[in-house]
Amino acid sequence: MNENIGDIVLEKAPKNAKYTSPDIQKDILNIFANQVRTKIRKEIGDAKFCILVDEARDTSNKEQMAIVLRFVDINALTAAAEKEVSIWLFFSKLNSICNLFNVSPKRHAELLSAQKAEVAHIIAIGERDTGRGCNQIGNLLRPGKTRWSSNFDSICNMIDMYSSVITVLENMVYDGSSNSIRGEASGLLIAMKSFDFIFILRLMQKIMGLTNLLCRALQEKSLDILNAMDYVSTTKTLFHTLREEGFAILLSYVKEVCTKFDIEIPQMEAPYKSATGRSCQQNDSITVEHHYRFDVFTAAIDFQVEELNSRFKDEAVELLKLSCALEPKENFKLFNVDHIYQLAEKFYSLDFDTQDLHHLRMQLEHYKIDIVGHERFQNLSTISELCRRLIEINKSGSYNLIDS
Repeated sequence: MNENIGDIVLEKAPKNAKYTSPDIQKDILNIFANQVRTKIRKEIGDAKFCILVDEARDTSNKEQMAIVLRFVDINALTAAAEKEVSIWLFFSKLNSICNLFNVSPKRHAELLSAQKAEVAHIIAIGERDTGRGCNQIGNLLRPGKTRWSSNFDSICNMIDMYSSVITVLENMVYDGSSNSIRGEASGLLIAMKSFDFIFILRLMQKIMGLTNLLCRALQEKSLDILNAMDYVSTTKTLFHTLREEGFAILLSYVKEVCTKFDIEIPQMEAPYKSATGRSCQQNDSITVEHHYRFDVFTAAIDFQVEELNSRFKDEAVELLKLSCALEPKENFKLFNVDHIYQLAEKFYSLDFDTQDLHHLRMQLEHYKIDIVGHERFQNLSTISELCRRLIEINKSGSYNLIDS
């Protein structure tokens, strides 16, 4: 399928190699396996993962083993947020700001000093309370590629330290050790003291705050499926509310911040001019408010909802919820005969014919009394432990349709 390989390699090859030797075929398979493993490792990054192994017989009665790798990859929601160009540019600037301070102990110390002075000033004028745990000095965190929570933490820290960062950048513009440092500080200062930066900073704090609970739940070592699916539902609902009612509130808050830091607020009714500046690409019917409401605010939220809908389709969510009825944790707290029957009927129709479904329901009625209440089946946490215990006490044969 690769034209270069076809033209350069295959056409000029002596055509006497058939690669049918078992040793050669094993080498080729090993190369394929290494390529697949490398790609999977890159996708996972440092995220948590688990491996599910299942075994079944095919139509020829041969054992077949399926291995499923479950993980939240580096493009769950961060990449979705960055589909909007202005948001991608924002994160690029945020990375640059964090790098500027974190690579230099001197700048880092200046930032901490500016924070202390800022906190002391706010306390002195009575705008902040004192007490244990209050007014702690933080650090700028670089948003990570594999942790949505790290992006949220980075955004929150930038909001808390915004004034201090501005102060240090202003000092660097005038007292920087080189032209490149002064120039970089000047560029970042201009970016930070813009309406666009403040708007997206606050917008992403809201969006990431809404998704943070779900992302943390998905990356827990011991995943609670029901809770995670509940978080999917509540996150979608909160996004809907934010989309319908949140723009005016966000805009009002952003204007307050801009006024406080003497940042120019654009006229919302004025025609919006795109960054290209080309007259042929301008649309005078689009106002500044329209741009921020629909091209940034609504687009960013819609990208998130689209990603959630893609990752968690209704059928997949239903399958996960019904599957929880099989788990023995908390002494079979989630056991439900109807849910298990629905699971087999709807999602495993090829494995259970009509007759099997009749037998399954009868087995479940016995299982509910015999196994769920059996002292040897208490305090189990996983389905694999349950299956082993069924075999140990010779119950797997009696409940073959459940155990399968």
